[in-house]
Amino acid sequence: MDKEHILITKISIREPILSSQLYSGRLYIWAVDHQLHIYSWKKCLALLQQIDRPIYLEPFPSEQLDLSLAALEPALIRSRLINETITDTAIFNHVLYMTAAEGLYRLPLNQKEAIPEQISSIPMEHLYISRLGRMVCTSKQEGVFEYLLTTRYFYPDQQAKVANRLYQIQTDHTQKVAWDAQNLIQWTDGVSPKMYYLTFAIHKGAIHFLEAKEIIDTPMKEKGADRIQPLPLHLSLTEPLEGDGQLFSFEEQGSQKIKVHDDYQDPFVKIRSFPSSLSQQTVVDFERFFYLDDQKDLLSLYMQDECLLSLSKASIEKWKIFDRTFDYQNQLHVITAHTLDLYLFTQISR
Repeated sequence: MDKEHILITKISIREPILSSQLYSGRLYIWAVDHQLHIYSWKKCLALLQQIDRPIYLEPFPSEQLDLSLAALEPALIRSRLINETITDTAIFNHVLYMTAAEGLYRLPLNQKEAIPEQISSIPMEHLYISRLGRMVCTSKQEGVFEYLLTTRYFYPDQQAKVANRLYQIQTDHTQKVAWDAQNLIQWTDGVSPKMYYLTFAIHKGAIHFLEAKEIIDTPMKEKGADRIQPLPLHLSLTEPLEGDGQLFSFEEQGSQKIKVHDDYQDPFVKIRSFPSSLSQQTVVDFERFFYLDDQKDLLSLYMQDECLLSLSKASIEKWKIFDRTFDYQNQLHVITAHTLDLYLFTQISR
């Protein structure tokens, strides 16, 4: 697979957005007015097919579309009010989980009249679901917690239980965590932030928290992404077109035909987060996956040893990939103060 055969489609919704999710054919968008808008993803793409836009061919194909929530109205299934101040979201088995200043919540998506159920009143900031079906949430004030999503896992030690199915793992003020197979890497918050490697033992579903070992010296790990210079996003051979400053401005394709899947799906483009240099379990496989690296000042996507996209992290508030889904592993969603950008990476034929 060559980068010349990867089409980058950027869909920009130029409105302030709190969060987004894509799950089971539905696009979920949380607006700043506390409205949760639920759209049919298939109908959204059908609307996009009606828009004429140029495709630029160098250094690789790209296209950009600017939309508003009003333009997506024909694809809207329903909207509902979410009173809580949402900070992060995740979906697992048709249940929406939300962190907020008011606590941790769950909302069944297959029940139209369901209301958010508060799991805990502890203020939470972020959610992290592993590919093995475990979920942790972090609080800058209270530390790290695990919520048991299924009956597959359980904690024999009930002393750590703070709410139904919710267990406190660490009490240190936490900035973020990252999964490393069944273990966690923790970055603390505060005047003197530290890093910890949290080790678990799991036997027949029983989770035993073993230790939190402080990481003093950051180990160096060879990775293909470090061997090349990332491309700047504002790369152009000509002056950018109006409203087109975020991608590339090159010669248009003219009469040449670009063939892409109608639903912008691609089973061969699978995006994964590049493992931290502190990772002990995660193996990098450039032959199977595209890797998103956020460990420096840039959010960069790599295909083998080539950079497809680089974004400055200075303006990014949140980003999401969908590595646990079947159809949307080729997407990256980026939220800034005023825009939700959806990047779709798809193989093409000419």
